[in-house]
Order: sequence, then C-alpha cells, then structure tokens
Amino acid sequence: MNILAKESHWSYSGWLMVTMAFLSNVITFGFMYSFSVFLKPVSSEFGWSRASTAAAFSLFGITHDAFAFVGGLLTDKFGPKLTTAMGGFCILLHSSW
Repeated sequence: MNILAKESHWSYSGWLMVTMAFLSNVITFGFMYSFSVFLKPVSSEFGWSRASTAAAFSLFGITHDAFAFVGGLLTDKFGPKLTTAMGGFCILLHSSW
C-alpha cells in the first residue's frame, strides 16, 4: 500500500516557481520600459535636461547588460548560490556607503 498521497497537477510546487518568475519579470520589465513615462518628471525634479536624463538611463542599460554577461559567466563557473550571495553582499556594501 502506498502511504504517500499522489501530488495533483495543480499542487505541484513548480507552478509557484513559474508564477513568481512571471511576476518578477512583469514588475522588473514594467519599471524598466516605462521610463519614457517618467522622463519629464525626473528631469524636472533633478533639474537635468532630457538628454542628460536619457543618457543616464542609457548608461544604466549598458552597464546592466555588461554585468548580466559577467554574472552569467560567474554563475556558470561558481554556481547560482554563491553568485547570488556575492551579489547580495555587494549590494549590502554599496547601500552602507
């Protein structure tokens, strides 16, 4: 007799992971690609020209892509746990300045 209950299709924990990954991507890319909506308010808040504000966002995009490549290489070499932990440690150090 099998004492373990068979897991149903909807209670599979993988669906939670898929849902959380989907929500994370929606929120992240929603903020990143809605920058044009906030271009005018941000530039007026900081007293920058629109060109300076757009250049700052472009610099963010370039560095984000470059560090994503580096992060991928580090994840392949050291694994996701260590890479994520070190990234969190770097954020901690940066936020304490």
